[in-house]
Amino acid sequence: IVAHPSLLVASLLIGLAAALFEGGSLGMLGLALSVVTGETNEILNQAPGFVSDVLQSWQALLGTKGVFLLLVGIAVLAQMLKSVLTFLSTATHIALAYKTLGTAQRDATRQVMSMNFHRLAQYPTGKLAMLVDEAGIASSLANEFGKSSRAILMLVVYIVMMFVLSW
Repeated sequence: IVAHPSLLVASLLIGLAAALFEGGSLGMLGLALSVVTGETNEILNQAPGFVSDVLQSWQALLGTKGVFLLLVGIAVLAQMLKSVLTFLSTATHIALAYKTLGTAQRDATRQVMSMNFHRLAQYPTGKLAMLVDEAGIASSLANEFGKSSRAILMLVVYIVMMFVLSW
């Protein structure tokens, strides 16, 4: 896995971006509900200054229903972007898994081919071929690493959003 740092970093960054869009959509939906219920002042007090200013100007311009629909639309757009990023993250995980598989099999084959005949004769028939095939475990590890890293990032974002939305 470490032999392909660009795919590893891309996979982690794309997974992080997907998690952030997921959390952002949850935040937008929470904000939209607070606009409808009239709790906007509490939410706006917690938001950074520019967000508060933008929301107040939108509310003055569009009214409560318009701001609600706008925030729900932004949340839907964030979910769509999250889906695209999740797809890209999965694609980079697959690419990393196949590159890792190729590297592991190449290294195992190179190791077997570097042995002399006397050393090769000591192994039972098919044992060396099985060892080269077992290099596929590295591919499975890369795939599981990608899935688990994305799941951990989503978990962290969910926990942060729980505290942000309702301390």
